[in-house]
Amino acid sequence: MSGLDMVMRSFRWLGMAALGALVLVLAARRALLFVTVTGESMAPTYQPGDRLLVVRRRFRRMIRTGDVVVCHSPRPAFGNAKQAAAVEHPKSSWLLVKRVAAMPGEPLPYRQEADSDELVPTATVYLLGDNTASWDSRAFGPLPQDHVVGVVLTRLWAGEAPQRLLDVRNSDSGIVFRDDSSSR
Repeated sequence: MSGLDMVMRSFRWLGMAALGALVLVLAARRALLFVTVTGESMAPTYQPGDRLLVVRRRFRRMIRTGDVVVCHSPRPAFGNAKQAAAVEHPKSSWLLVKRVAAMPGEPLPYRQEADSDELVPTATVYLLGDNTASWDSRAFGPLPQDHVVGVVLTRLWAGEAPQRLLDVRNSDSGIVFRDDSSSR
């Protein structure tokens, strides 16, 4: 085999590898979503600035109680009720990060009324933020499952400075962040 044949074979393999990488990247863009947390409704689990990797729902059909999901807000996060009622499409462009507290057929959690036998309706989920001051299903009721965009797979990095290494540990007073960037 001549040197020219080896070079051509190498370029062919390189081209196939590049094409495979391109297909993989395009497939990942359809299956994955990257979200930045902006509010405090999921504190202390997720803080503002945390970057989350989300698997789109069409690639993970099953949603379970306890999953953290990204969903469309049931109505615009800003504006008055008259503006919210004027929105034709039931899904808002605002995304929320919430935990699934109950699935269809399960009892509504944290009911204050005496009638605590009420169940989550079919094709909806009951969502709660980890922060008790969260705007969630306690305010807007069960959310249609088609509002769910995907399930959070993992936190890619924490906080506003992704170049810093943070070690999260539990303590009696809450969560402690240790900054390792000063030891470099």
